[in-house]
Amino acid sequence: MGSPGSPVATFRSAVTGPGFISQRADGPIRFGCARTAFHEQLDALIETLSRMCDLAGVAMARATHALLQADLVVAEQVARYP
Repeated sequence: MGSPGSPVATFRSAVTGPGFISQRADGPIRFGCARTAFHEQLDALIETLSRMCDLAGVAMARATHALLQADLVVAEQVARYP
């Protein structure tokens, strides 16, 4: 469900705060399988979006380099990257 410092852990902490969802004064709240599955899917989505943002950043850096250096080969590689 995301290691400490990962995008998943950061998002979960920002949304829930410490103990917001899983703790009550009289003990932990137990949730069913549907909630667990939802959070697993949400964690996977966050990881995917994080990877997509990283890839977009790399593409932007390569495109900027290609533009500033007038490097047609790199520009074409950026444009064709799947």
